[in-house]
Amino acid sequence: MSQQHPGPLMKTYLFLSTVWIALPILVTQNLLGMYLNLWLDFSKFGNVPKVFSSVPTLDVHVAIGVVILSIASGRFALGLLPENRPFRIPSIFIFIFALLAFFSGVEFTFFGHKDIFSFTMELGFGGIIVSVASLIFVSTRLQRTKGPVQVAPPAPDRNK
Repeated sequence: MSQQHPGPLMKTYLFLSTVWIALPILVTQNLLGMYLNLWLDFSKFGNVPKVFSSVPTLDVHVAIGVVILSIASGRFALGLLPENRPFRIPSIFIFIFALLAFFSGVEFTFFGHKDIFSFTMELGFGGIIVSVASLIFVSTRLQRTKGPVQVAPPAPDRNK
């Protein structure tokens, strides 16, 4: 009975699934952010807890922001591993832009709803999108230079 080595194939699958899961989350977050920025008047609520209790869309937006920051932290940690050296720079930028977007959102919500915070949030999301695109580019470039993932030959049967 031959065994196949799933290592490289599994790594490629995990990498691509992470990217394809992150992109719809980013698009959803961006659309929710645009909706909240255009249609929600924070000044009529008075204080922040009242905003969170009155606007469930904002709760979803914040929860998705935490998920994005978690994914970016994981991608950053994976980028620091020695075997992921080609992905290090895009992973670092994903993390930096996620931090920028997250903390700009916190500042926007808690410290005065100024347009500059909304703008830096959008810059963070745009930076994440560009960084994920560069991650995909690096991955496809590596696959072209190294060729398709090879399955390891079967191990010899030692029982014979």
